[in-house]
Amino acid sequence: MRPRKIAIGDSITFKAVTRSHYKIATRKVVGIDCFGNPQVRYHGWDKFVVQWREVKAVVKAVRK
Repeated sequence: MRPRKIAIGDSITFKAVTRSHYKIATRKVVGIDCFGNPQVRYHGWDKFVVQWREVKAVVKAVRK
């Protein structure tokens, strides 16, 4: 997926490579790194960086 506007609180579905597996997961974005990549809580990490090539879908959060 190409980089796009994403905000903290949005949900992303991604397929990430870790040491133990290669699974699809859906997580809420908790931060953005200095390169614009989303960060999520995943597999024991507080700020797991997801590369844009791993992102499959973005679901915008409801904002008031």
